[in-house]
Amino acid sequence: MNLKIIAKSPIAHGAFTEGIGNGNIAEFRKIPVMFKGKKIDIPTISGNAVRGVIRRELAREFFAKNANVLEMLDNKKKDKLYAILGNGGALGSNLSATVDPNAIREIRKQLPILSLLGSSCYKYMINGMCNIGFFKVDCSELETSDTRLNDLLAEISETRHVDKNIINAEEAGIKPMPYVTEVVIEGATFSGSVSFAPMATEIERSCLAHGINLLNHIGGKSGRGYGQIAIETDEPLNDTLYNENICNIDVDFIAKFIGDIS
Repeated sequence: MNLKIIAKSPIAHGAFTEGIGNGNIAEFRKIPVMFKGKKIDIPTISGNAVRGVIRRELAREFFAKNANVLEMLDNKKKDKLYAILGNGGALGSNLSATVDPNAIREIRKQLPILSLLGSSCYKYMINGMCNIGFFKVDCSELETSDTRLNDLLAEISETRHVDKNIINAEEAGIKPMPYVTEVVIEGATFSGSVSFAPMATEIERSCLAHGINLLNHIGGKSGRGYGQIAIETDEPLNDTLYNENICNIDVDFIAKFIGDIS
């Protein structure tokens, strides 16, 4: 499935800069691409960023729609379930535990989010059923747009002020700090693709369709209005099956599952 991300406001997607001093400039993430024998650094939204937003949106909706049922779980189990659904979980220190394949199959059935996107469930891994690729900006350099890269990028200057409720900036001698964010401008588009594992089920495919339908932002600074997006696909997004089953959960099984991995 091919997807196009359309910027409805400037998008900020920070580059990995560990160990590199860029001062107060936050550059947009870029990857090198060879096109017609020429290397070009292309502004790119990582597939992991898209996957992360989809995962969190699906998790928030799952908890909202099953709030009454999930009250049967204690707070510790609810927190652990949200960590698994919303953040992908984590690996635990006990690697000697046995894994029941039947339990994994049931979890895939009960929680399509985990089956679709994968998770580290403390004692074992659940492999995901989809791959989300990089989304490269459409530009004339790649012959995917009539607009040049330089015309798609802009620098927005802002100032970071000290929280007056925490410290008196004047007494501490701290001045407001100006900084610059490199963004891809409103109206730009990014193209990428999503593929499924051969064994992906219909409800997993429907779950991804629903997750894509929930996508309305990407990147950083969303609280300031950055990263608002729309999505276009070359295939219909049919999320009916997932919507019909989102509340059909076996709380007793999930409670046992969370208890087993605690």
